[in-house]
Amino acid sequence: MMKEAFLGCCLLFSLTGAKPAREGTADDNRSSSEWELDRNSDGVRTYTRWIVMDGSQKIRERKGETVINCSVNDLVMLLSDSKSTKNWMSGIKENYCLKQISISEWYTYTLFDIPWPFEQRDLISNYQVNSSEEGKKTTILISSREHYLPEKQSIKRLTNYTGTWTITRITDEKVFVSFSAMSNMPPMFPRFIQDPVLIQMFHNNLVKLKKLMDS
Repeated sequence: MMKEAFLGCCLLFSLTGAKPAREGTADDNRSSSEWELDRNSDGVRTYTRWIVMDGSQKIRERKGETVINCSVNDLVMLLSDSKSTKNWMSGIKENYCLKQISISEWYTYTLFDIPWPFEQRDLISNYQVNSSEEGKKTTILISSREHYLPEKQSIKRLTNYTGTWTITRITDEKVFVSFSAMSNMPPMFPRFIQDPVLIQMFHNNLVKLKKLMDS
């Protein structure tokens, strides 16, 4: 039970990892290292790289890639359904739509399932869906909106989060999926403790999504 609680807690930080840039980093607005493969199993590949912002801060970015047996619309519908998130993503206590702006834009509230004594965390995010190439490719852009609602007592808000789903049609019933995300909030634990857990958690969520859609 404690292991599951720890994993649920770590899920929140699987996209974080800000740290000072090493000496000699170019002082530009943004640069990045090469993607490094973390896991390759169950039809899913996951990667990590470091993004340098303004030459002074390094932020970890994670990416997952897979092929799923479904249509572009089927996957977009699932990812747009906040009630379905618990079916494939671990460590979530609440996830619901705050406001539907249009069929292609909405706001979502997420409360992560983090056990005491850790601080509770939540996330308010804006989703925007864009289609191109005559429906062959769809992107879902996710960005945190930390000031959209006042913070709740005893719950710390996740900030500066961005994520991108890219869904590309291979055939009518097969798609290539890429998901990348990052946040500059500092990690909860030292890297040597949390990294193996976070890498596996990020990978497992995409594996569960693939199995859900393939079934």
